[in-house]
Amino acid sequence: MLEIKYLRQNLSAVQEAFKARGYQADLDAFQKWDGDRRAILQEIELLRHERNVVSDRIAEMKKAGEDAEAIVVKCARFHQRSRSWTKNCPPARK
Repeated sequence: MLEIKYLRQNLSAVQEAFKARGYQADLDAFQKWDGDRRAILQEIELLRHERNVVSDRIAEMKKAGEDAEAIVVKCARFHQRSRSWTKNCPPARK
């Protein structure tokens, strides 16, 4: 089995090796899916960061006795958006 990092770095060499062995592989589809996966991971990391910032702000506001309801709603939207990404992903194969 090929390491994904090796496959990313040596896509054309892997394609040639497959051809030499008589295998057919849609490495263009792999490249597209890998790009999509990376974009989704970046968005998830950004959402997690924003959630953490908002959570810290909520804690500060509650500690100061301020109303944090509007920010709690904003944090819920982050949670809903991040869950929509994972909901649409197929389960990982073992």
